[in-house]
Amino acid sequence: SSAKISFASNAATSPDSVMVTGSGTPAGFKEPIFTVTPSSLDFKGVLKNQSKTDSVTVKNTGTDSLFITAIASTNGVFTVTPTTARLDTMATAKFFIMFTPTTGGLAAGSIVFTDNTAKGTDTVKVSGSGLALGTIKAARLAANGTEVLFEGMVTRAKGAFTYMQDTSAGIVVRQTSGAWFDSVTTGGLKGGDKVRVYGKTSEFNSLKQINTVDLYSFERIMRSNSLPNAQLVNLKELVTNGESYEAELVKVISVSITGSGTFTAATTYAITDLSDASNAVALRIPNAADSDVDEMPFITVATFTGVVGQFSSSNPVAGYQLMAV
Repeated sequence: SSAKISFASNAATSPDSVMVTGSGTPAGFKEPIFTVTPSSLDFKGVLKNQSKTDSVTVKNTGTDSLFITAIASTNGVFTVTPTTARLDTMATAKFFIMFTPTTGGLAAGSIVFTDNTAKGTDTVKVSGSGLALGTIKAARLAANGTEVLFEGMVTRAKGAFTYMQDTSAGIVVRQTSGAWFDSVTTGGLKGGDKVRVYGKTSEFNSLKQINTVDLYSFERIMRSNSLPNAQLVNLKELVTNGESYEAELVKVISVSITGSGTFTAATTYAITDLSDASNAVALRIPNAADSDVDEMPFITVATFTGVVGQFSSSNPVAGYQLMAV
C-alpha cells in the first residue's frame, strides 16, 4: 500500500508532501530465515599449496523450509562443500570451507549462498594469508610486524625465552603464557627439537623476536636432534659483528668476569677477554625463571657456551650479551 502525507505550513512552497509505502504480512505467512555462525572466517598462515579447512553453521530460524540451491566462491583459493542443502524450521547444516593458497600473501573473497529467502542470497566473508616457508634470516630481515613462517632448532628453552636457529641465523620466541610456554615448562619443547613457527616479528631493545600473542601457531617437526656446534668467537668479534650471532650458540674462551659470591638473577656482569677490554659485551644472568645459573658459585674466569642476546634501546648494533641460561 502507499499514501501521501502532506504538511501544511507558512512556507512559500506549502503544502509539502512525502510519499510513503509499506507491505503487510498476511496471517499465516511463512518464510525461511538464513542465519550463519560465524559470519566470517580468517585462515592465518597456511603454507603455499597446502590446505586448511574450517566450517560455518547455517541455521534456518524462519517458519518455512530453507532451500540452498547453490554455493559459489568469488575467489578460487576458497572452496566449499556441500553446495546445496534443505533446512527445515530450526534445522542446522555445517558447510566446510577450504583455503588453498597458491602464492604467498593475503587473499580475500566471499562464499555466496543462493537460497529462497527474501534476499535471494546470503554471504560469508573469507580471508587468509598464504605463506612460503622461509629462513630465520629472512624473518630477521623482514620489517617488524611482518608475518613469517620458518623452521629452526631449539638450542635453549627456559621460562619465557626460547632461542632457535637454522643454518642462516637465530631468533627468540618469547611467551609468558600460552601453549608454547606450557610446552616449554613441561618438556614438550626443549633443546634439540626442530620446530615450525608462524608468527609476527617485533623487537624489544633491538632483540628480534616472536613475542607473546604474535606467535600464531607452532608445530614440533622432529625431536632429540644434536644441537648445532657452538661457533667459536671472541668478544671483539661480538662487538664488531654481533648481529650475525644474535640468538645463536657461541663459545667464548677465557672470559674474565667482574664480581664475587654467587651469580644473581636478573643481573648484568662486566666481562673482558684477551681480544676486548671495553665491556661493550656483557654477561647476563636472566630472570630466575629463565635461568639455571642464578645462585651458582661465582666464577671469575670461564669458558662460556651459550646464546647471544641483545639489549640496546639507542643503537641497533650494540648491547650484545652472553645469556647464561
